[in-house]
Amino acid sequence: MSGEGFIFWQRTLRVTGPASAASAVSRLIALFSGSRFGQTTRLVGVLDGPDLRVWRKGPLAGAGDAVQFEGTLRAEENGTVIEGTLCYKLATRIQFVGLLAIAALLLAVGAAQSLTGGGDAGPDLLIFAGVLALVALVWIYSSSRMRDEEIRYIETKLSEAVA
Repeated sequence: MSGEGFIFWQRTLRVTGPASAASAVSRLIALFSGSRFGQTTRLVGVLDGPDLRVWRKGPLAGAGDAVQFEGTLRAEENGTVIEGTLCYKLATRIQFVGLLAIAALLLAVGAAQSLTGGGDAGPDLLIFAGVLALVALVWIYSSSRMRDEEIRYIETKLSEAVA
């Protein structure tokens, strides 16, 4: 395991199994294409030669706080190995950092207006920015609590592909 921060964390993952690489590829493709329009959680991703990028997609996963696996699939003498790293998707990290940056900027502007007597907007802006920062922190914290579930799901599905 590498870093364990709330936003910028990374874990290594390695799964092996007796299946041939061709069999693992066909199982992954079947996982990616199955039940696209259903209301079930599924594995989605991209397989480009040996390079693999996957993540878990749920029926209400539009917020973007998704863990992704990025690595390689290769044949070994006893079967197939998939190895790489897990982290938040880039879009998720941008959303988290962006929302915190907006809240910090609004807090700074509201504090400056309050200190300079620039009108009645300062205290209102401070309250709004504080609520926005609190919402962002709760979202980041709750996502960090769910990431282990997403990691287990990805690991299970990759293990099934090489089994």
